Amino acid sequence: RIDNGRKQIKELKQNNGDKFGAHPERDGSRATRHIPLQEKQIGVPFMWCYKVNLAPYVMRRSLFAEVGGFNTNFSCAGNPGIGLDFELSIRLWKLGWKVGLFDPGFKHAIGNSKQSGTHTGVQKKIRDANEGANNMMMYKMYPGFHHKRASAAVISDNKRGVRGQHLVVVKGGKG
Repeated sequence: RIDNGRKQIKELKQNNGDKFGAHPERDGSRATRHIPLQEKQIGVPFMWCYKVNLAPYVMRRSLFAEVGGFNTNFSCAGNPGIGLDFELSIRLWKLGWKVGLFDPGFKHAIGNSKQSGTHTGVQKKIRDANEGANNMMMYKMYPGFHHKRASAAVISDNKRGVRGQHLVVVKGGKG
């Protein structure tokens, strides 16, 4: 995600900014777009992104430990920890690191995750409540940085990557 939108999605307490991913056709809300850039040297869809989802989340173990790992305040034990991935992304940017989004080419939608786990029934209600509360917590944790300053930095770094020819724009946004 890049939180460059102008409105809040009230029920989720999140910004309506740009959302990118490997398989936008799987997004029923039609909010997700293909990753519009490609890393020139290896030809993989890649862009700097402000907030990235947990799976797959790749980083050096030493850096993960150095920055304190996942924030365990994002849910009670046994409940979905929605947002801990986004918070770690925001924290890394705030600490001067960059976070990238790429398409690893994994096969998506294996199994029936949208019909089970935290996507249905009582667990879905808990998940949605946690998501809203955790999004609000991030605003309090990173005042003045969350959204505007961080999103502007990400957009600038992507433009700098294109100007420096490390990243190339992909026609139609598909890598």
